[in-house]
Amino acid sequence: MSSQPVYERAESVDSSLAGDRVVLYERQSRSAIVLNPTGTHLWQTLSLPQTALQLRDALCALYPTLDAEQASRDVETFLNDLSAKQLVQVRSQ
Repeated sequence: MSSQPVYERAESVDSSLAGDRVVLYERQSRSAIVLNPTGTHLWQTLSLPQTALQLRDALCALYPTLDAEQASRDVETFLNDLSAKQLVQVRSQ
């Protein structure tokens, strides 16, 4: 059985809560993005390293009517977008 990648917040990212949204600031590129409420929930869940399945489960807990397959796609999009912007990374084992 292969192990799942574990994601964590990049060390070069600062975040602050503004209402129901988190603003992320990547210090090296000096870029900022604002997460929607769902992305904010996932970011807050990443306060500890998580697998994509753990993030999916957190999303399904927040939205009980959300289909697990859709939640998995949403998490994949979230992780891909934030990875491309160097806001999250795969944790070193």
